[in-house]
Amino acid sequence: MIGNQVIRLSGYQGKGEKGNPEGQAYGADGRSGNKGKITDTPIPRFPDSRKAGFTVLEVMIALIILAVALLALLRVMPMGLKASKLGEDLTTATLLAQRRMEEIKRGGYANIPNETSESIAPGYYSRYEWQAISSGSDPKEVTVSVWWPYKAGSGHSGQRCVYLTTLMANYN
Repeated sequence: MIGNQVIRLSGYQGKGEKGNPEGQAYGADGRSGNKGKITDTPIPRFPDSRKAGFTVLEVMIALIILAVALLALLRVMPMGLKASKLGEDLTTATLLAQRRMEEIKRGGYANIPNETSESIAPGYYSRYEWQAISSGSDPKEVTVSVWWPYKAGSGHSGQRCVYLTTLMANYN
């Protein structure tokens, strides 16, 4: 007995033996003994060939379900790539705005620009532009804006922008 399943060996029967009065097949563990006679009973290769595998219809339905799921995943992939690119652009713009804001703070209160606007830098960041605006007397409100072009779906385009604002006071 393996687990709770008895493996029946075709061809071995021991009718009327001690411990096997009904002529049951011997178990694979050998506890029933090996004293039976060999019979002409063939060992079946496929117990029930109608239940042995999948039908063509079942395979076709499974393939259709798989194809629909893969097509849904393929439609979602471009949206994930666009979201990833937007996240990268927002992070880059925020870091550039923070860098410019720190440069203004390092310059001190006397050197706060009233309004400046220019491209960030040549190379990778060349599509980003920034603007610094200050207003008020004391404390001055300083706003740094960084914007960049983006391409929306269906050929539309526009600009995205990140704003950072701080107050700077004259401590002299």
